[in-house]
Amino acid sequence: MLDPVRLQQILFNLISNAIKFTQQGGIDIHIGLDEPAGPEGVLLHGWVKDTGMGIPQDKQELIFEAFAQEDASTTRQFGGTGLGLTICARLAHLMGGKIWVESQVGQGSTFHFTVCAGLAQEKAETWQGALSSPVSLSGLRILLAEDDHINQFVAKKMLEGAGHQVTIAEDGQAVLDKLETEMFDLILMDVQMPNMNGLEATRQIRLKGRETGKHLPIIGLTASVLPADREACIASGMDDFVSKPVRKDTLLAALEKQLG
Repeated sequence: MLDPVRLQQILFNLISNAIKFTQQGGIDIHIGLDEPAGPEGVLLHGWVKDTGMGIPQDKQELIFEAFAQEDASTTRQFGGTGLGLTICARLAHLMGGKIWVESQVGQGSTFHFTVCAGLAQEKAETWQGALSSPVSLSGLRILLAEDDHINQFVAKKMLEGAGHQVTIAEDGQAVLDKLETEMFDLILMDVQMPNMNGLEATRQIRLKGRETGKHLPIIGLTASVLPADREACIASGMDDFVSKPVRKDTLLAALEKQLG
């Protein structure tokens, strides 16, 4: 389903990348609907075209692979955005689309992406179920992964005041252990924790989720304002993130975004 925030992040990353590597010429940005619409829904097709240095054919798939550019010849020369292109690929996939590049060395690059802008036809029973059994935002079972006792207390009071049940885990391994024996509607995952941090715990949850076919919403909690750190949250498999210090209205809005 189309998510304006995720779409904005794809565009931001692609445009930033194009600006960085276009010293002469210009950048062209286009968004429109694919025609005809497919059976799964209407696809939004966008592209960002630059007149930069271009990317060799053998590097074009590599630039979308997470952590595949550590040595950096590819990163410095062609990728340059850290996890930016990996994030774009993941976000497009989450919205039912994909991302790819067309490029020739010395002639620039065009980064294409598609996302599902809405179903052309919905099954009547799906709508019937959604209307008759709406998700309730009271009484959620929330797993709060946080090692700081003051932050635990504050977040727990906020959530319980909104009618939710809160279970606390103090590191990533404790999160994994609790998921083996208890059921939760959502996880609030602190990024920086001892023993196993929130990013690694999320990666392991998502790995298991691919085996079971179940997706448990995870919202990251981070004090960092750096784009790279926030990109790392999404890359690990988190659905969203909330900045610390946490505000009650922001936190509850994040819950509603995931489950409302």
